[in-house]
Amino acid sequence: MLNRIRNNVSAPMLLAFLALFVALAGGAYAASKAKKNSVVTKSIRSNAVTTSKLKDASVTNVKLGLTCKTGTQSFGGACWETTARNPAHQPEAENACTGAGGVLPDANELVSFATTSGITLDAGGEWSGTLGGVNSLNSYIGVTVSVAGGIDRDNPVATNKAFRCVLPLAQNNG
Repeated sequence: MLNRIRNNVSAPMLLAFLALFVALAGGAYAASKAKKNSVVTKSIRSNAVTTSKLKDASVTNVKLGLTCKTGTQSFGGACWETTARNPAHQPEAENACTGAGGVLPDANELVSFATTSGITLDAGGEWSGTLGGVNSLNSYIGVTVSVAGGIDRDNPVATNKAFRCVLPLAQNNG
């Protein structure tokens, strides 16, 4: 049987096996000699690292330099103002939040945020960005959240309520 193998192996085939062996051995040697943390950004192809290849919690907002500004705290992937703003009509409150780069929170989100330690909703309740219904053109009902966490409806243009904005995480340039 050895003679049969010897007779069927040509010089090019032998050279190909030798090249394969050297390539595999070289790759194994290089992998065994790589120093810890020796892979740097420049050595990684674009789009080579995907979410599925990352270890859980290896990339966090803090590591990315994303933080909440003073007067806000992280909740649900965004920055929430920790104190309510002065009372205003609901459309004015929405405009103020939009002007700050944020939004009024959804009523259920505001209820959930109110359970966070150190957070107290305004005694008169706070506006949410949720609509309680539309009656006709420019006639709608706003939704408020009480200090006790109750969800209610109110006239958004006739009633002033406190409010707080939800803002995106910010890039920390400091």
